[in-house]
Amino acid sequence: MIRKSLLFVVLLAPVFLWAQKALTLRDAVLKAGSDYAPERMRGLQWIKGTADYCYVKENVLMRGTLGKSADTKVLDLATLNAAIADTAKMKGLPGITWLSPNRIQFFHNGLSVLRYLAGAALMGFGGVLAGGCSMGNGVSGSAVLAAPALIALAGMWLGAGVTDALIDRPGARKTTAPADGGLAARAAKA
Repeated sequence: MIRKSLLFVVLLAPVFLWAQKALTLRDAVLKAGSDYAPERMRGLQWIKGTADYCYVKENVLMRGTLGKSADTKVLDLATLNAAIADTAKMKGLPGITWLSPNRIQFFHNGLSVLRYLAGAALMGFGGVLAGGCSMGNGVSGSAVLAAPALIALAGMWLGAGVTDALIDRPGARKTTAPADGGLAARAAKA
């Protein structure tokens, strides 16, 4: 037993000594952004409601978990482009937001971005026109049961509901998609 242990140490000692390389201060400072830089992971984020994370690697959305398990492919650009109803194909995976462990949301073809920008501009104009934030007025006025504030708050809720019904009509294309392969199934049907 002692001979085997000694032989093991003698044979493996050069391997351990060869693997150790002295890191000089010069190398640590000058090569920090190149040779010794960590690998960058584009789109790295935690998945809502889980201990998992995701990132984009060569136009493939990857999902991993804590520990030593292998990362798995969730979605690739070709599958996403095949599942999109319109002809405006994406050149790269868009930035995503996890709505739940199995659903993602993303912007496509700029219409959603324009809608959000238009809504923000209209809210700013309304705030200036009303002489302040109407939502804050409605909430703080409701706390003291002021009738004008309650009427204004009801009007805001009604306006938001009507706007939502007009803009997000039933049957309109949504920007949410299943992140568990559902897009691949839709692409196969097309």
